[in-house]
Amino acid sequence: MNKLNETSFSDQLCRSGTSPVTQAIQVSLYAIVMLVSLIGNALIFAVVFKNRRMRKPVNFFVVNMSTADILITVFYMPRMISRIWFGSEWGIRGGLGLFLCKVAPFTQELSASVSVLTLILMAVDRFFAVLFPFKRIFTNTVAYVSIAVVWLTAMAVRSPMFYGLRFTQQEDGKTFCILHLDSEIAFNIYSRFSFILFYVIPLMVIVVLYSAVVVSLKKRKPVGVDLTTIQRKYKDRLKRTRKVMSMLFTIVFVFAVFWCLHFFFPILSTRFGAKVCELIFPAFFLGHATSAINPCIYLIYIENYRRGFHAILNPLYRRCFACVTSNSRVIPQDCSDIVAARRDSYNLSLTPGTMEFESTVRPRPVEDLTVADI
Repeated sequence: MNKLNETSFSDQLCRSGTSPVTQAIQVSLYAIVMLVSLIGNALIFAVVFKNRRMRKPVNFFVVNMSTADILITVFYMPRMISRIWFGSEWGIRGGLGLFLCKVAPFTQELSASVSVLTLILMAVDRFFAVLFPFKRIFTNTVAYVSIAVVWLTAMAVRSPMFYGLRFTQQEDGKTFCILHLDSEIAFNIYSRFSFILFYVIPLMVIVVLYSAVVVSLKKRKPVGVDLTTIQRKYKDRLKRTRKVMSMLFTIVFVFAVFWCLHFFFPILSTRFGAKVCELIFPAFFLGHATSAINPCIYLIYIENYRRGFHAILNPLYRRCFACVTSNSRVIPQDCSDIVAARRDSYNLSLTPGTMEFESTVRPRPVEDLTVADI
């Protein structure tokens, strides 16, 4: 029997010993992660594409990671909720069920692979930005091409998984979505190759590049008090670079820690079988939690993202919830009728052109927040 089949049945055994309270807690955690991930990553899209000055390579890479996070949230997190309640049995049959059997797990592994390759692009971009600060090597065109190469590479390496996923019906009539490769040796080669290519090698490359960046930043001489225009620009650029580097260090650390068990899990399952069944939920959930953590990291470290979030959310808040009545009481309701009635009454009682009319009726201009690039 294929080792991965044993993993699926170990999932069934794990579920049989899980209490309803534990299942409810796990489902609640996934619901929170899905909500934060969808809202946070959607806002990342809106902030970058709404502000032209943020359309830079490093922000395109951030958007690419947000795309991968949204795909995991939409395609595989609902599947994890069904696994928590019902085990590994595949509930959807027929052509649609087989399509989802192939697409859902494949999309998750594809997105995780894209994320780690995008982290390499970020490291390379920061490497050239710091060591060659006055040369723009990573242009927008280079960023677009690099992102396309990342997706194509991830699809090519993960294609055996898409090919091998299929339905398996057991003697008791239950249907499972199982990865069937040609042999156990083929599965071991695929799992180990994926682990090395999408986890070990990327982290080694990232550590080397960021180490060179850190050494270069420490060697920079402090700028004196009497600053020329060029020195001021250089100092501001250096300050922004250090902020971005702090953000990227945190993202890489979170990815390395939270996805470690997931990438290593196939190797553990082939060696220990059902003994690793208790690791199934943390192996998936920790990796999925990064989809909600990453937007929070962007908000914590980068002021421009905070300003962009505020510029998008503040008008929505004022439109939906802010209605000041004569008693200065905020009532969460549609205020269009109240505003129209008050405006009509003011127009009847006030004479146009007077100071009182101008201060009462004329709408105040809304400041347009512009967000600069990182």
